Amino acid sequence: MKRKNSSIKLALLPCTFALVAISPVAAQTADQPTEKTIGNYVVTQSVELGVRDTDKSGSSGMYDTFVNLQTGPRLFEQTFSLIAPEHDGALFDDLYISSFGWGGDPNNVARARASKAKLYDFTALFRRDQNYFDYNLLSNPLNPLSLVPAADQAPNSPHAFYNVRRMTDLALTLLPQSAISVRLGYSHLRTDGPSFSSNESSNTPLLFQEISTFTNNYQIGVDFKVLPKTTISYDQFLQWYRGDTSDSLSQTPFLTSNGLPVDIGNAWGPDGATAACFNAAGQVIVAPGCYVYQAYNRFNPYKTHTPTEQLSLQSQAIKHVDLSGRFNYSASTLQSPYFDLFQGFTRGNVVEQIENGTAGTGKRISDTADFGVTIHITDRTRFLYSFRFLNWRMPSSLDFATLTWTGTGALPTPPSSTGTPPSSTSSVAYSNFLGNNMQFHQFELEQDFTRAFGGRIGFRYKTSAIREQGLQLDLLTGAVSGIVGQPTPTANTIDIHEDTGIVGLWYRPSQKLRASADAEFGTADNFQYRIEPRRQLQYRARVNYKPERWAILSASGNFLEQRNGVSEIAFNGHNRNAGFSSTFLPSDKFNFELAYNYNNYQSNSFVCFQDSTVPLPPGSFPSTGICALGNPLLVPFLGGSPLNAETYGVFANRVHFVDAAVIWTPVRQVSANLGYGIVSSNGQTSPFDPIAPSGSLRSNYHRPLAGVQVEVAKNWFAKVAWNFFDYHEAPAAFSGPDIYTSPRDFHANVTTVSLKYAF
Repeated sequence: MKRKNSSIKLALLPCTFALVAISPVAAQTADQPTEKTIGNYVVTQSVELGVRDTDKSGSSGMYDTFVNLQTGPRLFEQTFSLIAPEHDGALFDDLYISSFGWGGDPNNVARARASKAKLYDFTALFRRDQNYFDYNLLSNPLNPLSLVPAADQAPNSPHAFYNVRRMTDLALTLLPQSAISVRLGYSHLRTDGPSFSSNESSNTPLLFQEISTFTNNYQIGVDFKVLPKTTISYDQFLQWYRGDTSDSLSQTPFLTSNGLPVDIGNAWGPDGATAACFNAAGQVIVAPGCYVYQAYNRFNPYKTHTPTEQLSLQSQAIKHVDLSGRFNYSASTLQSPYFDLFQGFTRGNVVEQIENGTAGTGKRISDTADFGVTIHITDRTRFLYSFRFLNWRMPSSLDFATLTWTGTGALPTPPSSTGTPPSSTSSVAYSNFLGNNMQFHQFELEQDFTRAFGGRIGFRYKTSAIREQGLQLDLLTGAVSGIVGQPTPTANTIDIHEDTGIVGLWYRPSQKLRASADAEFGTADNFQYRIEPRRQLQYRARVNYKPERWAILSASGNFLEQRNGVSEIAFNGHNRNAGFSSTFLPSDKFNFELAYNYNNYQSNSFVCFQDSTVPLPPGSFPSTGICALGNPLLVPFLGGSPLNAETYGVFANRVHFVDAAVIWTPVRQVSANLGYGIVSSNGQTSPFDPIAPSGSLRSNYHRPLAGVQVEVAKNWFAKVAWNFFDYHEAPAAFSGPDIYTSPRDFHANVTTVSLKYAF
């Protein structure tokens, strides 16, 4: 699942660039507000109003997932500023207010800044993000060909959501230039909206999930600048989080033979009871033996309270020595009751099941410390030392009770409501502990060989001590066992030691040319996860060149190679990224920009998975129990059953990004721009499901744009802009026909017309 999600993230990356490109026309110097003087203040203002028209075809859900710019009137932009050049304002010396996106855009932002010299600095920020997601390959069952009806059963994403996040951030600094200053802060994050989800069962029903979460953060801090060249800060943070998300059965579109409305779910496996829901023509026939859902409810609210204390230091009081340090302590508590109700008929002849749980204790205690020192041995020689300490512990306990009723099929009346005693009862108490003690030391020596050339060499040493303890107690029988199915109480330990060599060079012969390169070579004697490397090589390089006043060129590369040579894993991965950007401004009338980036990601290793009746990937073989590798944290369990097959899993993805733009200003009153961007992805993965399409792994996303701005009168600017969005997925060589989900391709013409007044 992690690899499929990685491909989706790569496909959604273009959304970031698309949002940058949707501005009607890049702001030019000609449309800057005109300064006016009112009293002691210099005043500037601007407002841009207009309308957007969107003409789209193809997958509406995918367009809303990637772009989500809809038709309607908009306030594209607004600014207002007051500045007192002599710092003689009454309540403030500087005031700035700006906003954009109001009227229906998915992203709305409002900012405000106010300050009074030596008295206060205040900032306020409000953001509203409307997040629509309907990528129908995310956790979509993709049923086997032999059991799925010809009609689409899950054309949209079973995990689609349409959420709104509202974020508020307030910060106030009192006496910012005094020896003692006070900082106050508050932030609020709330997420609400409908979504869909599913649970792990034989037929994976579609659930309606009402998301409701919020977080409140409070901060108070004091800065002491009473010592020369030294700042000591103390901060207290308080965080409250609450999640009231709930799940319920989304639909009951079918009827049983006795007239009960039910849902047969989104997926059907090889089990005869699920296959019995379809006749030879693939039509739904809810026979008595079908697995069905009559009702389902799940409610698992979370409440956490996290106070944090922090002490930090910045000092240059000692000659030739720079010091910095920070210590942080936090302890969070968790309350998390759990309720789960099922009614219907499913595996094990279960017709009703009620589960209740209560988190008796849930805590996370964290100590972190950072310390850094730079010693200037000579004007050209420096010694740097960094230390980092992290120790977090998570003790927790849970009581869990399950009541189960069995039968031969779904019942009109739930047996719990008739007083029928449950067929089986279980009551289990869990106690777990997970913690990590990490220490990090880095030593570096920097040398300026000449004014234009220098280098550094260093060494990093890191240790991690991971501890896991757990047991489960059967409250009915008194039996004690370990976690994840182990027969005895669990006490697992992993110690990891990492050594890394560091080397780097830099070259700056003039202000026109700057270049740097560095490399890190690391090894580890152990690992925690299957794709965690025991050998790692990373090397980076960057060049900035300004041959003329009107030309700026830059190029960079970042290459990461990772290996884990344990024979049962054979992990081989890399992430190679390289690109360049260029800007040319030969005159005030012409501006050209061109950028290119290439990213090559690969992650190959042996993968353990549960066998099924679908054809296994080539080279698969039954598991011989080597997936655990002797590592107690890698016990091969999934859903309580041992994994019984493995293969050498392959995941690779290559992404090209190109962006070009031209801005032409033939006269001061007229400006035009033309641009084009494309993100092209070409990847592959092991075909665990022979009918699974490539999806975002093989896709192209085109984004051309054009716009014109004209000063129609003094301080009045008319703008017209056009954006085109085209997303297309190419079928993979191993894929069958993509007929079990709705197509994901789309294209859209987005036109904006606006009028800006800068005054």
